[in-house]
Amino acid sequence: MPLSKIQTTNNQVVPNLGRRNIVMNGDMRIAQRGTAAVTTNASFTVDRWKNISNASDFSAQQSSTVPSGQGFYKSIYITPTSTKSPSGSTYFFTSHYVEGFNMGHLGWGTSGARTVTVSFWVRSSKTGIYSMGMKNAGATRSRQQEYTISVANTWEKKTITITGETSGTWPVDNTRGIAIDFCLAGSASATATVGSWISANSNISTNQVNFFDSTSNNFYLTGVQLEVGSTATEFEHRSEGEELSLCQRYLHILGDAAASSVIGIGSNFGTNSGYFAGLHPVEMRATPTLTVSDASHFRLHTTSGGGITGMTGSGGGSENTNSTYIFYFTKSSAFTSGGGNLCFNNASTNPYGTVKFDAEL
Repeated sequence: MPLSKIQTTNNQVVPNLGRRNIVMNGDMRIAQRGTAAVTTNASFTVDRWKNISNASDFSAQQSSTVPSGQGFYKSIYITPTSTKSPSGSTYFFTSHYVEGFNMGHLGWGTSGARTVTVSFWVRSSKTGIYSMGMKNAGATRSRQQEYTISVANTWEKKTITITGETSGTWPVDNTRGIAIDFCLAGSASATATVGSWISANSNISTNQVNFFDSTSNNFYLTGVQLEVGSTATEFEHRSEGEELSLCQRYLHILGDAAASSVIGIGSNFGTNSGYFAGLHPVEMRATPTLTVSDASHFRLHTTSGGGITGMTGSGGGSENTNSTYIFYFTKSSAFTSGGGNLCFNNASTNPYGTVKFDAEL
């Protein structure tokens, strides 16, 4: 069957490129954890984009400030909450982790390693040289690339081509394959070697500006794309449903959509206990870590109804997997053993009850 064709912006007809972008949520629109600002290390601004810092001196959140006419409607926005001069172990970067299964076709760590290109849209009030880097999960091979923000408070598109890495270990499994770091400040792991792979855990160039020298500074990022080849193509805009499903392999949350959202269905046993169970919307990367909000945030539709006094998930046990989950609960009032139940979040509480399943890299 012949390849389908697409018309490019310069009127060239080329084979349909198909799925290109290895990055998930590169347009920053999926935010299952919410859109409130985050200020701590290891927090996620939006799905799949994690803030790494040794101090709580930043604020990061989803923003509606985007480059005009490019099809984006969300970005991430970062600003310092206190000033610092990078020294010793100080650092800040926002990172995206690529699962090993999603980079196996790159052949990194072999003689057939393929070249890739990273493209993205960036804007900042502070001009100068910034760093974008990659490294493997063991942080034994890394590479720093510089780009320059030339005009303050103006969206600029950047394109960086990276030669495939023939050395090091790059797992082709469900663990972390590539870390992509956008650095704003740091010195502890800085390197003067730019544009080459090195045997070190480096996250930043020695020429990096200090974004944290003023609490008036701002930084925006969107449209991040990682693709095979030495040429950047236009950003691959995927459907909302598809992008959400990709993100739900690493995180999904039940009960936060609206009042009385259904959590699961199950059965009562004994006189004041029972369980509910369900299926994850997609197969998760691994058996997730389970986090349950306060039991008072949940109620039951059952033969006797009423509130839940306690609820736990058997996280990591055989009853919870990357495709199914089960939770046990207790009630203060008795009910008929063997009766069915429907667990939902309590409309009378705010915030509503939530169950979080986390399988992030």
